[in-house]
Amino acid sequence: MMVLAYSLSQIITQQPARFSKLFIRAGIPVIVFGVEDIQQEYERMKELEVVFIKEPTKTEWETETIFEDTCGNFIQLMQK
Repeated sequence: MMVLAYSLSQIITQQPARFSKLFIRAGIPVIVFGVEDIQQEYERMKELEVVFIKEPTKTEWETETIFEDTCGNFIQLMQK
């Protein structure tokens, strides 16, 4: 029996498409943008018909929202 194991660095550098798919499947944003006013950006982007999977939510560290781009990736906006 042969077992194949990949380190995270191998997946990122040698198999970026697989790495991206793992993040998408787990619902993890692939990129995060900091914004000055998250509520304003959320409302502006909603008017442009951006599909959000998470409304602006205050966490212990920040306020965040997550949307899906047109390729199936999750993008996070955050405000400190």
